[in-house]
Amino acid sequence: MKKRHLILFGLITMLNSSCYTYKVFPKEYRKLENSTYKYNAYVVNDLIHKELKILESSDIFNITTDSSKADLRIKLYPLEEIDAVQGYTIFGWNTGEDLSFGLITLGQLPISFDYRYRFKFDEIKQDAIIKRNFELKITHRIWFWDAFNFNKRFEEKASKALLGSYINNK
Repeated sequence: MKKRHLILFGLITMLNSSCYTYKVFPKEYRKLENSTYKYNAYVVNDLIHKELKILESSDIFNITTDSSKADLRIKLYPLEEIDAVQGYTIFGWNTGEDLSFGLITLGQLPISFDYRYRFKFDEIKQDAIIKRNFELKITHRIWFWDAFNFNKRFEEKASKALLGSYINNK
């Protein structure tokens, strides 16, 4: 009997850990496509993999590996987490930073955690350096039904937030 309880607890924990997704805010950024001219850009420090994936997925620039074909160079900075808000439910109830509320309700009520990130890079055109600094708002939602959502890549969601911020602040 104890073995069944242990297996059941393990399955519930494993299922709840796969029940998450990321949401971009404002909502208008989620379906945004870049229709502006895209410069060919060479990334100077391409060893920052997460930030490079976000920049490539944002479709702001055509990233090239040949610096001679680039219109500008980009220097990336590490992604910074500015702020994390405590979890809340759809009713506005504060759940703190733990997931016990989700376990009690078996994941039937979504819990959201708001995060703000700072994405910085420099656009270097010949002698001019333009410093870019964007705030990305991404919510991490935990809900049972998100187990069936297979689009869980943080980099893809962050790239949508970056594209929206870039277009609005250009």
